[in-house]
Amino acid sequence: MAEFDRCHRTAQRGASPCRRARPGAARAGRSGVAGRFRVTGPCVLRAGGSLNFREPYLPSHEILSSTSTPSTIYLASQVHYALRTRAEVVLKPYAVTGLQFTVLSVVARHNGLSSADLSRRFYVTPQAMGQLLAGLEHRALLKRVEDAKNRRVLRISLTPAGRKLVKAGTAEIRKLEAKALASLGEGPLQEFRSMLHTLMWTLREEPAGDQS
Repeated sequence: MAEFDRCHRTAQRGASPCRRARPGAARAGRSGVAGRFRVTGPCVLRAGGSLNFREPYLPSHEILSSTSTPSTIYLASQVHYALRTRAEVVLKPYAVTGLQFTVLSVVARHNGLSSADLSRRFYVTPQAMGQLLAGLEHRALLKRVEDAKNRRVLRISLTPAGRKLVKAGTAEIRKLEAKALASLGEGPLQEFRSMLHTLMWTLREEPAGDQS
């Protein structure tokens, strides 16, 4: 929550909300490394797995001052930020970020994925995903084992500690989700979920650079 508020206040002052490199560090390009942080655009993916915002937070009145109606992408991003902030709070007792927990949850459902598989699912570089996985492996929450047919590929699975964390964290996330989405009602919620699934698979199959 504090991180979100800090980015918000910085954006209101007209400055970039992105985290800066430590003093003395060389400036990094769009995909370079600044200090301990990997730059992925306007903001950064930290080695520990915390993903800062990719674009400045803009209050709704600033959006409405230039257009009559907020864009769908803007509305979706606001919901994402609000839910993500709440998720970070409920996951704090487990010492994992929202991104780390989501990666663990995906591995729990799809045992044996590779780092490359996960990087595509989360739209980050294989190097960034490798750093995140290394941190989780160091905490004995997951393990990586060589593929029997291709020793260059490491297959990922959860340890008992990782499965325990996912089970406990999932219970907290479900309570958060039920409270946050209760105003939709059961029928609209199922329709909303169906639309999200459609969009998710459509965007996953379409290259990010394809604007045709």
